[in-house]
Amino acid sequence: MTYTQLEEIPSLTLGEFLKFPSLDTPMFYPLLLFAIFLVFTFSTFFREVRRIGKGNILSSLAVAGFVTTAIATIWSLLGVIQVQVVVLTFVISLVFQVIYLITK
Repeated sequence: MTYTQLEEIPSLTLGEFLKFPSLDTPMFYPLLLFAIFLVFTFSTFFREVRRIGKGNILSSLAVAGFVTTAIATIWSLLGVIQVQVVVLTFVISLVFQVIYLITK
């Protein structure tokens, strides 16, 4: 299998350059969003554990969902990901925020 090269793209604008990783791997940006979600979740959780002595995983999930939704919205405006991915990240974020607010 041959992969797409940068020389094969007719006009190398910023949008085309950002879409380049997803030409051969369509799940690149959704997996990157998931990785960002996990990094923000664990970093906020362990920072809270270090500061207070105990952590709240639901608050960390809610914060990570909010950040991931913001990043997905920006990427959607740049044309890198589809609107369905943004809606999915928004729903996941909303679920974690509602669960956090109900349990508090």
